[in-house]
Amino acid sequence: MSFVRHASIMIAASAMLAARTARSETITLPASQDATLFESEFGDTASGAGNYLFAGTTAQDFIRRGLVQFDLSRLPIDAAITGAHVRLHMSRTATAGVVIDLHRVTRTWSEGPSVPFAEEGAGVPAEPGDVTWLHTRFDWDAPEYWERAGGDFIDVPSASTIVYGNGFYEWHDPQLAHDVRLWAKEPLSNAGWAVLGEESTPQTAKRFDSRTHPDETVRPQLVIEFVRIPEPSGLILVAVAVLSMARARL
Repeated sequence: MSFVRHASIMIAASAMLAARTARSETITLPASQDATLFESEFGDTASGAGNYLFAGTTAQDFIRRGLVQFDLSRLPIDAAITGAHVRLHMSRTATAGVVIDLHRVTRTWSEGPSVPFAEEGAGVPAEPGDVTWLHTRFDWDAPEYWERAGGDFIDVPSASTIVYGNGFYEWHDPQLAHDVRLWAKEPLSNAGWAVLGEESTPQTAKRFDSRTHPDETVRPQLVIEFVRIPEPSGLILVAVAVLSMARARL
């Protein structure tokens, strides 16, 4: 048997063994930032550190959009992502089931310190550092803006689900895993997802619990499924060396 053929067989056998021994794992990540965008001509209303996120349209026909981001730094560097889903808890609604979409955000933003009162649906005047309908970072002296009012995000949703009454809801779609892979590869592109509800009909808004909600069990979560990519085994390294020597002799 030639050196080349022998090395090729060794490489193939080692790769098959590594694939068979890889096992699926999961990691659950908390949100690192979340906020609500309140439709506003001047972008002067916010809720960066409130207990809730809103998505949909109010009875007064104003749009609300949620933002949620997850820090992927805890994801193992040897992880090959095979799936992902987002879990949110909806805690207040005045309407029947509506479709809630997650859209990948394309511009980074800052959560901000503002905390609305009572049920939080009206927001409060924006403070420096808040994200608003117009601003990625509100500031009286040096504001930073979205390219389009209401946030910059991919128009096609990464995942959708129908949200009815109070309770937990999950978004499952291969595109979510694609988004997470992109962010793992390019961390600076991680701006999270926009949470969009029914925006063409009044009184369709849904309220979700945020990462600062007092009850930790209802805070947003990102669950990632992955397998670890094994380090090259000694057998593969030997096989590669043999293959290199064989090619050098040709």
